[in-house]
Amino acid sequence: MLQTQEQRIVELCTINNTLNSKVDRQTEELKSSYSEIEMLQKLAQENQHKISQAREKNRRSVVDVESKLESFAADRQSQLATLQSQLADEVRLRSELQEQLREFEDKITQKEAEVESFAFRASTIQKYYEDFVYSIPVLK
Repeated sequence: MLQTQEQRIVELCTINNTLNSKVDRQTEELKSSYSEIEMLQKLAQENQHKISQAREKNRRSVVDVESKLESFAADRQSQLATLQSQLADEVRLRSELQEQLREFEDKITQKEAEVESFAFRASTIQKYYEDFVYSIPVLK
């Protein structure tokens, strides 16, 4: 019985280590997502700035150049919309990863409580066993 509990504790430790590894991977993915979000935000700002510059040049241009710049601005708007969509996806992914991380942490806490419960039970059983062994009279 004690061996079974020790085996269960080992299994729980293995599960705990697996969950810790998953949490570490999720944390790294989350960090990567933050970096990508920052990069996308920077690109979005750069594109906004470029669009503003293109519009200023457009006002000073002749009609022929004006149509080319409008095309350029439309392309940038499309890129900006794509980047904003990607940013929204990254924000959503980050939220999902944070939720998964919270769930993993909850599971780890639950498993730690189970391990403590098993350890308490094992110590209680050990005490009962010792009391029983000492209560048996020794045959002469």
